[in-house]
Amino acid sequence: MKLSDVSDPQSLRNITRADQSVPRTKRKAGDTSIDGRGRDLKAPAILSYGFRPFFFLGAVYAMLVVPFWVWAHQTGTQLPGPFSGHDWHAHEMIFGFLSAVIAGFILTAVPNWTGRLPLSGTRLAVLVALWVIGRLSSAFVANPWAALVLDMAFPVVLAVAIWREVIAGKNIRNMPIAALLTFFALANCLHHHEAWVNAAPVAQHEMAATVGHQHDAAPAGGHQHDAMAQTSQTDATGFLSQGIAERLALGVTAILLALIGGRIIPSFTRNWLVKQGSTSLPAPFGTLDKVALAATVLSMLGWIAAPESAVTGGLLILGGLLLAMRLLRWGGWATWKEPIVLVLHVGYLWLAAGVGMLGAAIFWPEVIAPDAALHTLTAGAVGTMTLAVMTRASLGHTGRVIASEAVITLIYAAICVGALLRVGAPLIPDFYSELIMAGGLVWSLGFALFVLRYAPILWQPRLGK
Repeated sequence: MKLSDVSDPQSLRNITRADQSVPRTKRKAGDTSIDGRGRDLKAPAILSYGFRPFFFLGAVYAMLVVPFWVWAHQTGTQLPGPFSGHDWHAHEMIFGFLSAVIAGFILTAVPNWTGRLPLSGTRLAVLVALWVIGRLSSAFVANPWAALVLDMAFPVVLAVAIWREVIAGKNIRNMPIAALLTFFALANCLHHHEAWVNAAPVAQHEMAATVGHQHDAAPAGGHQHDAMAQTSQTDATGFLSQGIAERLALGVTAILLALIGGRIIPSFTRNWLVKQGSTSLPAPFGTLDKVALAATVLSMLGWIAAPESAVTGGLLILGGLLLAMRLLRWGGWATWKEPIVLVLHVGYLWLAAGVGMLGAAIFWPEVIAPDAALHTLTAGAVGTMTLAVMTRASLGHTGRVIASEAVITLIYAAICVGALLRVGAPLIPDFYSELIMAGGLVWSLGFALFVLRYAPILWQPRLGK
């Protein structure tokens, strides 16, 4: 079973897997509470498959969080949770929005990989509730340990569930996906640790400044203030305090995009081109693909561990170039008539550019701003690829024709324009803040349009039922 089948359910008809699940065995014995795919027939449609609630919630969250962050940044608003304003923004975009989309995709793909039952009904509702609890705890639970426990419940349970299904289904080929999910959960834990480490010196700094003021010891207090500030800076440069959590999570994400994108993009492109009668098809998986994936993994490992190393910079540039060469072999330009296919190639181009720019920013930071390189990967690659998969899979798995329309094309345009504005902001310093605001709002507009167009699809039963 290919991963590409996650968005083309009709291909499931060709699968003849041995039934290894107890619930499906019960259905054969006369249990009518589940359907042929093992989904709870009593559950509402939104809980019939993992992609439904998580794609919906992920899009709603992206639609709301980015504008809120723009407003909070401009007004200095600070939520009572364990994170500073910037850290909360990063945490929620990675471990809130992105984790929801990953969950929706993985929970939909795993039954196709393993032939086992999809998570649905009450069990899916519990997982959704854990995600919501994590979002609330990161925003409003001030106690760092309580926030950590509440927020970690979702990624840990998700990773355990995926490991269980992959192992039970003897699906060795996709164990690396389960391993990457485990590292993603670890990154979430590390991000909480970083917030705690970075907050401690600040609290000591404020206490010292208060005591110095009360004792009217201006010279000594002033020197103590400087010493505390230097200590805070030194403490914040420890191995776990320099953004390793964000790099680990985004490194895992880049590898997932390179790996999964390399499976689904040429497959979907080939299927569409064949229907058009084209004989110029994407090149099959070969040596270049293996080398590109290996370079991506190595470059991400280097970026996670040594983000300022020249070796890392070289690996990142090489990885970006190899991903671009891989993309060229798929002939995406031939799909210009069908945006729902073309956008996959655009998303992979963002990925290649993001990886390469991260490397270029190490060598030439005055030309390629590190912030711009990072958002090429996040706003560009992650934003485009997630919406590309969400728009396609939501149509295919609800019995609809997988084809673009005006609103869907507008979704793709908004996400790319928003990313371009955000990435280009450092190039025009006089309008930096304005471009960041505009980019964030336009980027969020893409997800708002997804919610408006796809909410009825995700909340209603599959066509034909």
